Amino acid sequence: MRSYIPGKKNHVSDYFKCINSETKAYILGYIVADGSIEESVRKDRPSKLVRLRFGCVTEDDEILKLIQREIAPDNKLRYYQPSGNRKQTTCLQICDKELISDLRNLYNIQPRKTYDANFEFPNIPKEYERDFIRGFIDGDGFIGTRHFSMICNSPIFANQIKDKFLEVIPTLKWVIYEENRKTTSYWSLHFSYNIKVRKLIFEYLYNNATVYLKRKRDIALNTVLNAVDKRTAQCNA
Repeated sequence: MRSYIPGKKNHVSDYFKCINSETKAYILGYIVADGSIEESVRKDRPSKLVRLRFGCVTEDDEILKLIQREIAPDNKLRYYQPSGNRKQTTCLQICDKELISDLRNLYNIQPRKTYDANFEFPNIPKEYERDFIRGFIDGDGFIGTRHFSMICNSPIFANQIKDKFLEVIPTLKWVIYEENRKTTSYWSLHFSYNIKVRKLIFEYLYNNATVYLKRKRDIALNTVLNAVDKRTAQCNA
């Protein structure tokens, strides 16, 4: 069955042919965490509809606006208000056969990727690995005052991310454990966020970075500043 692309717009279809910038690596990491490739068949169409779709709470949609600017400037952001007390959601979808084909063939990002327990860290230049990781954290990571963590669909991928951090911060304490969802398992990667390593983690992720989710960067920066304040107070005691 052929892939159907309705009314193709002005997309940068070859965007992921080569990961040669911080922004491309960051967006790729965000796609692995929070993007999805969807396939659907409708009776009124002779072929399969394939699209790359994103959805996030509107307060964090600066990332979707970045993706829109970089790849699909003519595509509109759509806003939804879920029922109950849930926050408003922003959605972006891109229908582009070449773009999606590259994501699938070059980086193994497939439909229903949540269930791919063999997913591996993509083959990208080493200089952009931290940007990819930062994008992944902004999509599926948590930065708190005592630890920061990531949710991974694959134990292989979780261990590979852990190894990337240990290359630059060998003293970092970590743990990976499996958790069961209703339909599949996932692996939670936790790093200790003690006073000695907070600044090192922050520098690895954010030094000279130009693309990031501001909310999470501010949390990370505040934990570093708080750790410095506590250490100063202890020294002066």
